[in-house]
Amino acid sequence: MKKILLFGLLAIMVIACTENETSIENFKSLNGQWVRNFNGNQQLENWKIQTDKVIGSSSFVNNGDTTKMTEYEIIEDNGNWILLTQEVGFENATQYPLIFGGTDSLVFHNSAADWPQTISFKTLNGNTLHKSVLGQGSSMKKNIEFTFKKKE
Repeated sequence: MKKILLFGLLAIMVIACTENETSIENFKSLNGQWVRNFNGNQQLENWKIQTDKVIGSSSFVNNGDTTKMTEYEIIEDNGNWILLTQEVGFENATQYPLIFGGTDSLVFHNSAADWPQTISFKTLNGNTLHKSVLGQGSSMKKNIEFTFKKKE
């Protein structure tokens, strides 16, 4: 009887822990094209949910010319979600493990990155995206906030 009770409690704990794991569903709030006006230009964030990963990019539009600045990929690696950022013109991508993943908030952190060390996203009402990049470089400590609206 004790073995059955212990097995039942163990099964309940495993199910409860599994329900709280981050899945591709946690990234759906990023999906779409996001835009903000900045110094007479537009900054675009594009995110697309795929079966097993999320791909994205950040671009500036000036007088109809689009310049891609960064490419993103959110992948699962051995049960952990990682944001890969690849700046245009740089050889290597930077990895940011997910440290918090909710349905409308995501926080990625890499203390070894040059700058930023933390990248976070928060969506509000499905039509506003707040992005924050935070960190300390060799000569700066800076937090930059971006607010995007969903492009129709």
